[in-house]
Amino acid sequence: MSKILSPTEFTAKKIKKKIVMCHGVFDILHIGHIKHFEEAKKYGELLVVGITTDKFINKGPNRPFFKLNQRAEAIESLSVVDYVIVSNFPTATELIKKIRPHFYCKGLDFKKISDDLTLNIKKEISAVKSVGGKFITTKSNKLSSTDIFKEYFEAHNINEKKFLTKVRKKYNFKSVQKIFDKLSKLNCLVVGEAMIDQYSFCEPVNKSGKDPMLVFRDLYLKTYLGGSLAIANHVSKFAKTVSILTDIGDRSKFKNFIKQNLSANVNLNLINKFDSETIVKKRYIDAISNTKVFGLYKIDEKKYNNIQELKFQKKIKKIINKFEFVILSDYGHGLISDQVAKILTKKSKFLIVNCQINSFNVGFHRLSKYQNFDCLIVNENELRFDCRDKYSKIESLITQKSKELKVKFLIVTRGKDGAIFYSRKNNKFFYAPAFAKIALDKIGAGDTMMALLAPLLYLKLDPDFILLIASLAGSFSVGNYANSKILDKQKMLKDLQHILD
Repeated sequence: MSKILSPTEFTAKKIKKKIVMCHGVFDILHIGHIKHFEEAKKYGELLVVGITTDKFINKGPNRPFFKLNQRAEAIESLSVVDYVIVSNFPTATELIKKIRPHFYCKGLDFKKISDDLTLNIKKEISAVKSVGGKFITTKSNKLSSTDIFKEYFEAHNINEKKFLTKVRKKYNFKSVQKIFDKLSKLNCLVVGEAMIDQYSFCEPVNKSGKDPMLVFRDLYLKTYLGGSLAIANHVSKFAKTVSILTDIGDRSKFKNFIKQNLSANVNLNLINKFDSETIVKKRYIDAISNTKVFGLYKIDEKKYNNIQELKFQKKIKKIINKFEFVILSDYGHGLISDQVAKILTKKSKFLIVNCQINSFNVGFHRLSKYQNFDCLIVNENELRFDCRDKYSKIESLITQKSKELKVKFLIVTRGKDGAIFYSRKNNKFFYAPAFAKIALDKIGAGDTMMALLAPLLYLKLDPDFILLIASLAGSFSVGNYANSKILDKQKMLKDLQHILD
């Protein structure tokens, strides 16, 4: 009979024995876990081990290595364990309240509660006390799955390992915490088009009986903030305050949706574009294969009239000095005129620009719109298109474009090949691998990277460290649809703790 139960199945047994509970991920079962279980069981009669489901695991990039059923079966095989309970919650708190253990045991690494970045252990201790139980740390020597994987089975290729070794020589986790503390004191301005990303999930049915077209069954629709709105949300998790300067159509039905889904510390400055609707980019997704079938975009590319243009320029001039850095994402849909571009490059204390080439503006959008500023981020295809050069070495194009635009730093993203950071002053290149193993959706990855590149560059940090943080942000983004999830500061810190220490 299986020892793996749901919380409901366990409580239905109405067990009256003295219960000891352990809880964790147990990504690789090792002797440290076994000794921990053996010592824990001495406090009671029945040992229950809670195990976290895959979606709530925060042990660094690409974890867990072993899926839930594999981890559960490994623990079930131990004779010292009486029951394995699957926890579908981010912490053990809810499970503790259901199991009501007499003792809740954690390992030596939880002896110093202040070391827990997530603060979850405090919640768990409180939950144990609320059901009349006691919190205990076992005395067996600390040995973690993360340390074992790091030393013997690290899930990084050769380039990733070399890159991480360089970063580890310059930074440890405590220095990273201090950097993030500095970020939390900065104020940011985001400028760019507001967008709504819609994902319509469907499934193919068959060819139409009357027309030569494929018919899909409409399943459900997901709506997310996109463009500059998403950037503002991402950076808001790290900066003190964020202001966003953008436009929406004056016939927009999304105004309330935008306000409801922006982070609390984002100040929204809206300009209504006359006789227009807010940009909506709708993608149809095959729900079975997660493949994009086609896109249907609603974009009004009218230029501002003179009154709106002057109002926009005046607003920028009025507020721009309040911010340590400015993030400009120019999607080429009419918001950023040449004159606005000049004001932003001249007035910003620190300016990072993404001048995106896309299906609507190809052939009309140009990087040369911006001159003499701090940082440009583009993907390789955008740079090659702007240079009208398909085959030259990418480094040659980077130095050429940096000199032409008089930009201090130029960052080129290259998908699975990672990113390149170029400093024009030092004429030096820095390279970072891509840490994402699975790319569900590339939409929004550049926006997510910009959210952290800007403040880190403003603080004049080491390029390798900047690329690491940006790459982690990018890998987080491509694992989700569009900007369905906002960057999580605590998760980022937890990832860095596992990578650097």
